[in-house]
Amino acid sequence: MPNITYRGFDWVHWEFVDGQITATYVFPKGTAYEAGIRSGDVLTELDYIRYFDAEAFKIAVDAVQPGQHHRYTILRGTQTYTFDVRFTNYPIFIYPHTELLWNISLWGFLIIAFIHLMALGIILPLRNRSTKANLSIWLIGTASVAVFGNLIRLLMLALWGPSSITGVAELLFQGLSLLGLLCWIGFPALLLHTVLYDRSPLRMGLRNSIWMLYIPAIVYGLFSVFTFFGGTFGPISHKNIFPPVLFYVYLFISASMALYLLFDRSALLQPNSEEDRQIWSRIGSLLFLGLSALMAVLVLAISRVLPLSEISDIQAGWILVIAQVLSTTPILLVSLAILKYGRVDEVISRYLSYAIGLLFSFFLFLIGVTFLPTFFPILPHNILGALWALWIILGFEWVVKRLQNIISRLIASEKRATQRSLSRFGEHMLNILDRQVLVSQTLEKILEGVHATSGALFLRTTNQSDSWIFRNIQPKPPYFSDVQMNRIWEELSEKDSIWTSNTELSERNLSRITREILRSSGFEVVIPIPGNHQSIGLLLLGRKKRYRNFYNLSDLEMLQGLCNQLGLASERIALVEREKTLVKQHAEAQLVALRAQISPHFLFNTLNTLAALIDENPKEAEKNVQHLAAIFRYVLQTGSNTYATLKEEFTLVGHYLALEQSRFGQDLIIHTSLPQEIEQVLIPAFALQTLVENAVKHGLEKNKRRGTLAIMAQQDKAYAAVISVYDSGYGIPILFGKGEQSAFLQPFFGTGLNNVTERLLQIYQRDNLLTFQSDPERGTTATLKIPINTL
Repeated sequence: MPNITYRGFDWVHWEFVDGQITATYVFPKGTAYEAGIRSGDVLTELDYIRYFDAEAFKIAVDAVQPGQHHRYTILRGTQTYTFDVRFTNYPIFIYPHTELLWNISLWGFLIIAFIHLMALGIILPLRNRSTKANLSIWLIGTASVAVFGNLIRLLMLALWGPSSITGVAELLFQGLSLLGLLCWIGFPALLLHTVLYDRSPLRMGLRNSIWMLYIPAIVYGLFSVFTFFGGTFGPISHKNIFPPVLFYVYLFISASMALYLLFDRSALLQPNSEEDRQIWSRIGSLLFLGLSALMAVLVLAISRVLPLSEISDIQAGWILVIAQVLSTTPILLVSLAILKYGRVDEVISRYLSYAIGLLFSFFLFLIGVTFLPTFFPILPHNILGALWALWIILGFEWVVKRLQNIISRLIASEKRATQRSLSRFGEHMLNILDRQVLVSQTLEKILEGVHATSGALFLRTTNQSDSWIFRNIQPKPPYFSDVQMNRIWEELSEKDSIWTSNTELSERNLSRITREILRSSGFEVVIPIPGNHQSIGLLLLGRKKRYRNFYNLSDLEMLQGLCNQLGLASERIALVEREKTLVKQHAEAQLVALRAQISPHFLFNTLNTLAALIDENPKEAEKNVQHLAAIFRYVLQTGSNTYATLKEEFTLVGHYLALEQSRFGQDLIIHTSLPQEIEQVLIPAFALQTLVENAVKHGLEKNKRRGTLAIMAQQDKAYAAVISVYDSGYGIPILFGKGEQSAFLQPFFGTGLNNVTERLLQIYQRDNLLTFQSDPERGTTATLKIPINTL
């Protein structure tokens, strides 16, 4: 570790009270406190030298080097005591002068750190969408490092005390001091950069010279590092480096707030303009401008640069602590233009629930270790405490989820109601079999949910057609029609990404002509409707009705999810329309197979599973959406084919079972086996999937205990392939005790199994290729045999 020579510190605040040098505050766990000195003690001698003047005593203490021991002679009441006190390094940026000042420092930094953590949680999801967001992430991140660095140092002192901070802990403590110092120097330059980039009308001209803003920070940083490691620069050394740093910080903050207001001066002169929506931001900027200037003056007074009245150490400590805590708040004000587009409600509810949950767990632990030994005197205290802590840890996540639901209802009740309403409508979409009705009802529901002033929804009649099924709700011209839609469709259909007029949220750039067409019609958001391999339509929305309301990331994700459901509903309508075509062409077998793939039972179970997973496990929900899309894609591509390979059928079944696995969880055990040599054997399309779905729906789903599903394919001398589907479920009572039975037209068959047997008979001219065997204890096995050389 570098040999950094700070002045020594005895962790006592001495004041001259009633003609005596008195300890007005002794830091708990400090070296003086551990030696025996307490608040109210009167110093009579230091190293047997009597002091009558507080200033002389302060000079003597300041000259002590860390690590030295000195003998204090203390008068406590009428008794005289002698204590040996070890001096430690004086902690820069920390001011343990009074108990109140220390507690305000600790809690102030804790609150500011929590706010910065929430800000990072809000803005990080926007990092891939906006350059402004990336700049704000650097700004908030740099300030967060400074805040968290100082908070960790405060916690280390509060929990362990200065005498325990040695070795690696001391290296960490000093490293955090230096890192915090550099971040305090760096973030004002980033703040000024952000204001110039975001607000300045000259930002394009400043692009090549913006780096010059960082020259003072770099120079000041090098100068601070030099003094930090024991160097001096005139009267400035590590003993008094922080006031000049804070003066520089507030100088840059004042400049940033002044420019922030200057670039908005036109809006201030026109209070009825659209920019009036940010009037509170400007009021905040004005307040912080005055506060920053005041803080800069006070810091100069502490540094004795301005000839103001004498400032005591306690007053200086209060000024510096308040200056540290407040210096990072303008960052959030400047970044507010970006933060408001994030998941503000979700992040606040999540972070608050975890914070409250941690506090609740802490107090619960204290209550437990205090009172439980009374009720369980037999158990050792350490084992009892460990068991109590384990119980609290196991229940922590449950408590947090309940708290998050409560907080979400309090701070975002309307948004949650909108999400539930749109989610229910998403389920209802699958019951709509007319595209025009689907388009009209969807647009009306979306406009009602997000309070948009206008909107349009377009769906292509077919993938190759230029004609549209659309609904347009706009209060005034120019109205957006299919003519304008055809002009912009080619560009907008290239990517399945969202465009918004707010660059902070937009995922793509559009040509100037397309932007003008959209803006002339009053549209601020464009969301593609995904189809099979390409977009099949667009949702276009105008601005929101309510004052100071805007689209944020939560809105876009909610709307994108609804558009995905709209795409599935449209594909389902396409399947139904194909069914009608198959009926006209007398292809009843393919028609029933397609119907089996879009059974409402399977769809609703899957959608309910997805709805539950969206909050609990978003990644798992996303995977399930992909599995569901893969099933529909397979139906579209294979629905008209008579045959499919075993490999294709196993792939389809894999997607289906992945969805069922999310629903059943660990209660469903799946085994599959497909030898490579029979992967290309052709079987009737959807036959295997029908058997598997029947096993899950009528076998395992009725079973209340853990179940097993085994799908095995093997080669046989008499057959090209033999496929067995076994489930350990409820069983088929009519088959109990009868052994293996032919499955031709059994009374327990539904539409799907009847379809399979009829197709087997039609293709192979045999009625014994599908058999069933069922037992109340072992479950049911369905066996499908594929003859050799029949195609």
